[in-house]
Amino acid sequence: MNTQSLYRWGGMVAILTAAFFVLGGVLAAVVSDGGLSTPVVPALYYFGTTAAVLAFLALYAAQCQQTGILGLVGFLLATMGAVLYSGPQFALVAGTSGAAGWHDVWGFGMGNILLVGPPAFFIGMSLIGAATRRAAVLPRHAGLVLAVGAFVWLVAYFLSIVPGLLTVASVLTGVGMAWMGWALWSGRSGTVTVQPQVV
Repeated sequence: MNTQSLYRWGGMVAILTAAFFVLGGVLAAVVSDGGLSTPVVPALYYFGTTAAVLAFLALYAAQCQQTGILGLVGFLLATMGAVLYSGPQFALVAGTSGAAGWHDVWGFGMGNILLVGPPAFFIGMSLIGAATRRAAVLPRHAGLVLAVGAFVWLVAYFLSIVPGLLTVASVLTGVGMAWMGWALWSGRSGTVTVQPQVV
């Protein structure tokens, strides 16, 4: 398999990640208890977060030379955050499915992992978006949408009492990921011909 094929499949994973985030955000807005009364919404976020690790690999590989240290830090933070965050998300899926003793599992996962993982995930995605905008290899506006969406998600994580904020964050982040994923999948990114960087 050649590099361009890997970019294309990575783009498809980014689109899939976006679909999980957007659908999770929409359902969280319309289902009672923010979707925590059913395992569906937590499962969508869990699958989106785990798929995001592969999407980040493709997004970083496609523009690593142009994104520099900002892109590297964003990639590492987002990947580490996704890995840490997926554990408690899985515990939440188990708990909302009625697994015995889920409170103990969730309580264990809520410790420092929830203080480090999600913020690293959201800050890392914001940095990936900012680095994408600066590099101008993938669509610059897609990077901006991802950066804004991930920042709003970070705010929503700590201010969950604001209604609809998680949905807005999920949709914005999903749109940014899908847009960049489509650029990779369709070959319309700068992975073959690098676009000039506009400062």
